[in-house]
Amino acid sequence: MYTRLLVMYVGYMNQERNQKSGRYRSKYTLDETVFATMTDETAYWVGFILADGNVDKPELGTSRLRLCCNVRDRAHLEIFRDFVCSNKPIYELKSTNAVSFEVSSKRMLVDLKNYWFIVPKKSNVAEVHPALRTSPHFWRGMIDGDGSVGKDKRPRYYIRLVGTKNVCDCWADYAERICGFRCKVGQDKRSPNQYWAVYSGPRAEKLIQHLYLDHTGPALARKKGVYASLATN
Repeated sequence: MYTRLLVMYVGYMNQERNQKSGRYRSKYTLDETVFATMTDETAYWVGFILADGNVDKPELGTSRLRLCCNVRDRAHLEIFRDFVCSNKPIYELKSTNAVSFEVSSKRMLVDLKNYWFIVPKKSNVAEVHPALRTSPHFWRGMIDGDGSVGKDKRPRYYIRLVGTKNVCDCWADYAERICGFRCKVGQDKRSPNQYWAVYSGPRAEKLIQHLYLDHTGPALARKKGVYASLATN
């Protein structure tokens, strides 16, 4: 916490110096180094961005990283904003009932690409970095970003992930380590590059507990809430 406050203070002072000297850069603070090292938080946000983030192509002159979600998940964007030590506002998109947060940093985008395989237009080419394949924090980020957790009509608990074949195969491999069963990876007939992997019943319960209770850290509140209902049953 102290380190992050220091980063924000230094950013503010640099901003003041830039303004006084006429070299205006940005009025917002940002720690551009957060994706350069592996931590549990980094693993989580890399998973979330790989699943549901959007990045520009620095070589084309734009270096934006954007996250957008339903307005009910605004608090989650606030957690990410704290992670990158930014004071930039979160914007509400009233026409779509969504909220959006973005930062501009070539360094961040280069680190995301070089260290974690996150590239523009990643929906059809996303791959899981070998260092992240056994990280529960990474997989919690993936499920929060492009997965679903809940109850079906039976009712049984389920946990589902959608992504490329590489992503779903890696998830099935990881889940097998936790629940002892490797599910079938199915292909979306409407989108040939998209696949899905789903667990239900006791196996899903074990995976939900593993991701949201056994390993703590950032988590989407409404999906973590599914575990809370599971724990009280």
